Amino acid sequence: MEIRKTDGSRLRKGLSERQTAYALILPAMLVIFAVAVFPLLQTFYISLFDLRLNHPTRNARHFVHKLNLEQYVDMTDRGRSALASLSDSDVSDDVLRRLPAIGETLDRLHDTLVSNPDRLDQYERVRDLVVTFEPVRESSLRYFRISGLEANEALSLAEQLQDDVARAIAATRESPSRQLRVLEQISQDVGRSIVYPNFIGLGHYAAHFADTRLWSSLINTMTFVGFAVLFELVFGMLIALLINRKFLGRGAIRATVLIPWSIPAAVSALIWRYMYDGQFGIVARALDAVGLIGDSSVMLSTGSGAMVSLIVADIWKTTPFMALLLLGGLQTIDGTLYESARVDGARSYQQFFRITLPLLKNTMMVAIIFRSLDTFKVFDLVYVLTAGGPANATETLSVFAYRLMFRQMNFGSGSAVAVVVFICITLLSVVYVKALDSDMLTGHK
Repeated sequence: MEIRKTDGSRLRKGLSERQTAYALILPAMLVIFAVAVFPLLQTFYISLFDLRLNHPTRNARHFVHKLNLEQYVDMTDRGRSALASLSDSDVSDDVLRRLPAIGETLDRLHDTLVSNPDRLDQYERVRDLVVTFEPVRESSLRYFRISGLEANEALSLAEQLQDDVARAIAATRESPSRQLRVLEQISQDVGRSIVYPNFIGLGHYAAHFADTRLWSSLINTMTFVGFAVLFELVFGMLIALLINRKFLGRGAIRATVLIPWSIPAAVSALIWRYMYDGQFGIVARALDAVGLIGDSSVMLSTGSGAMVSLIVADIWKTTPFMALLLLGGLQTIDGTLYESARVDGARSYQQFFRITLPLLKNTMMVAIIFRSLDTFKVFDLVYVLTAGGPANATETLSVFAYRLMFRQMNFGSGSAVAVVVFICITLLSVVYVKALDSDMLTGHK
């Protein structure tokens, strides 16, 4: 009996400790969800829509057909006013014979879209606001839902209205009057008041994967990451080995090495862009003088030259960070190991490959992970130095996403590219984690 009580007490104690542990990590999990997971889910959600901020009917997410009543009221009122002015004005008989057809088409369009009493009431409320030049702020008042059949029929009538107005303009003996031009513009715009569903699912992803520009941006990104991280690791290792030694002024050298890393990326890009300039750049002139390049202007005007320029600028800026991480790993290695190796007659390069590299492997992998993930999503350096040019030769995925979202205002397509960036970073992280020794992950030797 006593044993059972003891087991029950241990079980209750274990459950209590587990609940306490969950309670302690819950705030951290909520912060992670709010900062990292929720924005990612929101980005993926936006990528499922054809969302364009510069488009009058696709600047919001729509699942059903709607009518933008504010635009419709404004256009049809101006159209009827222009039609009445034409009927009372001195126009040719050929134009007058075609005006009833325009009015009839407008009436049929109105009957198709605004037919039941509820829609009529909403139409009158919106019309009162439009007549007094007041904005329609309530979304529920500005839009009402229509069926797909009504939307298609209204679009067909809008096309017929364009044909009717075009016949009236063709019948004029002189240049078309201002009222006819107004009718022409309205006939072209009235169909835009109809809002179509812009949920397209994975349509953006299918379009991007079939487009060579996404693959070109991915190749540019992988090329930039591969060469930049490789040379940063090599130079960072050399610098770390150097400043790990004891010599006069070591502290000043360590501080000096970190200066490039402390400079903001945008400022660093501006510095290098000036040094790469074909007319005044000291780097371009020096490379031209020694014969490494054929012309001092090729550094930023050719695809290969611009990519090399980007890689060199990134190596200069972030090699100190790599050296700092590797220096921390070097200082954890027991110095007696090197003393024993020297006693056994091991040379310096043998000590490096037999002691330093094996014991520094985990630190190197962590440094490579940090730099690879950071370099993969690089934006500021590329955008300021080359802006993705020339001819998209240095356009990375981040720059591609920026251009879609903030240049073209195509947030749906740009969000899809941003999700692709996240997927690539996730796969890259998995590959690197798998490459780490199991003893680092488990804590066992």
